[in-house]
Amino acid sequence: MPAEVDVVGGATNTKLFGIWQRTNVCASNGRVTSVAVTGANSIEFGGFMITLSGITTNTYNAGYEGRGVASVVGHWGVVLFGSPVGTSKTICSKIYLNANGYNYRLTSECWA
Repeated sequence: MPAEVDVVGGATNTKLFGIWQRTNVCASNGRVTSVAVTGANSIEFGGFMITLSGITTNTYNAGYEGRGVASVVGHWGVVLFGSPVGTSKTICSKIYLNANGYNYRLTSECWA
């Protein structure tokens, strides 16, 4: 049961940067047996001064559903002495996949 989602965030939810992720959930007899984030990456939309941190992923097996989360922090402003100075924002992509193989939900929550 793979699912994929794109989330855009950046400054005040404009499309300065985004994230995508793909989560696979395996289920047997109505129970989730494994959850894996099999792909995730950040996306930059335009020529702004943005640095993106590495992708952080996490999974959770609730038994009746599997959850995959990916997050990235974007910084924009100026770079002084090799470090970004300005504003930063964390955006997340979360996929819930139900053990029945049909129901799913996509959100921008950051917790698994």
